[in-house]
Amino acid sequence: MKRLADAIEEHLRRMPFIEEAMAEGLINLAALARRIQPFLERQTGKPARHAAILMALHRRNASPLLHITKSIREATAKLGDILVRSNLEVWSFVPSGNLMARIRQTLDSVLQVQPAFYAFSQGIYETSMIISEHLAGSLESLIPIGQIRSRRTNLAAITILLPPGNTEMYGLYYFLLRALAWQGINVVELVSTANEFSVVVDADEVDKVVGIFMQVKRGEDL
Repeated sequence: MKRLADAIEEHLRRMPFIEEAMAEGLINLAALARRIQPFLERQTGKPARHAAILMALHRRNASPLLHITKSIREATAKLGDILVRSNLEVWSFVPSGNLMARIRQTLDSVLQVQPAFYAFSQGIYETSMIISEHLAGSLESLIPIGQIRSRRTNLAAITILLPPGNTEMYGLYYFLLRALAWQGINVVELVSTANEFSVVVDADEVDKVVGIFMQVKRGEDL
């Protein structure tokens, strides 16, 4: 059977960002000890006293997992430009038949006359579509009302360019989204590519989101 200290390390590796919060003194260790006590008893095969677990948590050295924050700081310092697109809508609907083909055909025709922004996110049971507001009139007749799950207007997208190698780095999206959550920002939609990360928010939150991303770039929210 495992030693108590080894069992604690194994369990915390399954919750890597608990390590970060512990290092910053944001975790109530007594509460954490109670939470992980059942797991530790299963792993060690014997009762684990709360006091013993708490003492082991206090005695732990900084885990190698703390390199997450260090590597993220290095990555966020290399974040690129921040771009804003305004006057957007987000539709979620149930695709059927050749609906997507007709939507794309309509968009191709409209875009030949007037530039616009659009993006699709295909799920298992529904599709989300982010479009410039002036495209809405051309698309409303294509999608039956009964197939539309939701429609949000007066939105904006904030895109931040990601550094090379970001796809091999775990935790980058977590830190970006955490910074928004801590400031009470509601993310309506999220879109990403290999080197771009975009959040769609209410239009009146744009300045706040840009400011938060600038703070992240400077390492102030890590």
